[in-house]
Amino acid sequence: SLRTAYERGMWPTVVAYSQMLTDAWFARGHLSDARQGYQWAAEAAEALEDHEAYASSLIQWGQACIEQGDYDEAEKRLSSSLQFCKGTGYQTGAASAQFFLGRLAIERADYDQAQLLLEESMRARERLGDRLGTAEALYQMASIPYYRQNFERAEYLLKQAAAIQKALGDKSGHIRTLRRFADATLARG
Repeated sequence: SLRTAYERGMWPTVVAYSQMLTDAWFARGHLSDARQGYQWAAEAAEALEDHEAYASSLIQWGQACIEQGDYDEAEKRLSSSLQFCKGTGYQTGAASAQFFLGRLAIERADYDQAQLLLEESMRARERLGDRLGTAEALYQMASIPYYRQNFERAEYLLKQAAAIQKALGDKSGHIRTLRRFADATLARG
């Protein structure tokens, strides 16, 4: 359906389909399909001059690339999105792009760069009142001291993330954070 909508130039449908399929693509590991879908969605959003949909498509495309270990392509998509978001003043998109660029830096073991990107993303999320995004940034930031074996610092960040997630009723995020907290506590002894 998505391919047909793209081939027929049904731009609003392409954008809507790609967003509707996001959870399924990631949950089922259909990441090649996701990458193709987000490419089409980015083209459709550009044709519609829908800045938010364009930025979101690039970010999700980059996220799918990270999941498949295609870090160069992920960096290309996420950097393009960040530049676009900053140019258009789309702060939520910029915070998301920074978050995933930070996650990418962690995957590449560039922890100093990851720290800068994730802190910037977290500050933007705080300014926007996005508490769930703030918790997600804290969770991701905890990976840095965790991998550097500073387990106490990792626990500190994870406690902050867990408190926000619990208060907001984010059960899956809270469970994931508690699991990482347990790992840090066990590693610390």
